[in-house]
Amino acid sequence: MTAFWRARLALWAGLASVTGGCQKAPVDYVTDFPYRHLAIDHTQFAEGQPAGQLEHPELTEASGMAASGRYPGVLWLHNDSGDRPRLFALDSLGRTLGVVTLAATAIDWEAIATGPGPDSAQSYLYIGEIGDNNARYPYRVVYRLPEPDPFANDSLPKRVDTLCFRYPDGPRDAETLLLDPLTRDLLVLSKREDSVRVYRFAYPQSVTDTTVLEYQGQLPIQGVSDGAIAPSGEGILLRTYLHIFLFRRTQGEPVYQALARTPLRLPYLPNEGYEPQGEAITWDSRSQCYYTTSEEYKGQPAVLYRYCPVPR
Repeated sequence: MTAFWRARLALWAGLASVTGGCQKAPVDYVTDFPYRHLAIDHTQFAEGQPAGQLEHPELTEASGMAASGRYPGVLWLHNDSGDRPRLFALDSLGRTLGVVTLAATAIDWEAIATGPGPDSAQSYLYIGEIGDNNARYPYRVVYRLPEPDPFANDSLPKRVDTLCFRYPDGPRDAETLLLDPLTRDLLVLSKREDSVRVYRFAYPQSVTDTTVLEYQGQLPIQGVSDGAIAPSGEGILLRTYLHIFLFRRTQGEPVYQALARTPLRLPYLPNEGYEPQGEAITWDSRSQCYYTTSEEYKGQPAVLYRYCPVPR
């Protein structure tokens, strides 16, 4: 993340500290055009409820989060750039279950997804080494591995598949990696353009060659910091620092086609608040609720928020 963005976010977080992080955001800076003009759809999900703080003292810059497909109630998270290649397993209250190290590099990890892969009997983790603030890396990587046991006391680094790719139109900064559970395709969304770009990394992803991603088009939104496709494949979440959007998907519809329609704007904390530097979002394993969290700010532990359907 550039110093420009950090300065802006520090300003927002400073304003928010007066009310514990729930001050109404200054929406005139990050426009999210035209979606920020949508009214929040309160018929879908209730306002966010704090589930707990991120307990692990070294999980200070949570950048990606995904619900386990193998262990109900487990969430996988990782830090932003500067950390070792490791994953933190937490429960749904933010408490630490374990830490898993990967036989990989960690330059700028930005996203994680869970879901199917080459072996239909396995649940896989996909970690996006996709951050590139200055758009200087000709190649980027997604690491894939069968989902490990979050409770195992195993210090040996886990072996991973390295899925190397490049963009068809030059280097991009990205923080969003989506896994389509229906097709096993990966999708990467850029961040810094006025209209973010969507790229498809089609299944089966090569583990030996560098794949040129398929450019699928642009979305009228900017600053997308994370996203997730529900395990059912029916709902797609995208988030920016200020807003959360839900794109409905019909049966058999390509992901990009679903992203091309107008989304619903969902609750984000109470009273249209925001997290100091919120980058992570995920569905739960049942495709019912969603979670968000943030990087720490001024040494204060980040909070895990949970949003569930409005009771009928």
